[in-house]
Amino acid sequence: YCNLRCNYCAFTQNDSFHKEKYDGLKVLNQFDQDHVEFDASVDFNGGEPSLLPNLDEYLETFRKKGIRIRLYTNAIRYSASIENALRDGTIAWLIISVDAGTAATFNKTKLRDVYKIVLDNIAKYTQAVDTPKSAPERRT
Repeated sequence: YCNLRCNYCAFTQNDSFHKEKYDGLKVLNQFDQDHVEFDASVDFNGGEPSLLPNLDEYLETFRKKGIRIRLYTNAIRYSASIENALRDGTIAWLIISVDAGTAATFNKTKLRDVYKIVLDNIAKYTQAVDTPKSAPERRT
């Protein structure tokens, strides 16, 4: 599910937003750490991952299994869980979909007046990357 309705998005154009059909966490938990290559990574997107009520469980599962994440977000909603996963290296790449250079083009594209919120959240996440705690243990 997503908290935006971008004008270029096929889900918006077709009004085809749906709740999940399976529990992704159950799928992840079918794999143990021995199944994970040292350089494994997962594209984690959705919709919008920050809307998941059990986001902490997902991030902890990735952390424990030594799986790095490329997390895609629109950054409308700030998440301390995302910030912490950036700090400890669980989220190796944070991809934020701004899709605009000005508030006016953002509002036209995203159909929501939250440009300043997104910029503020980008700044918070940047601080997390600039002050890392420690990287998660990786298998080699």
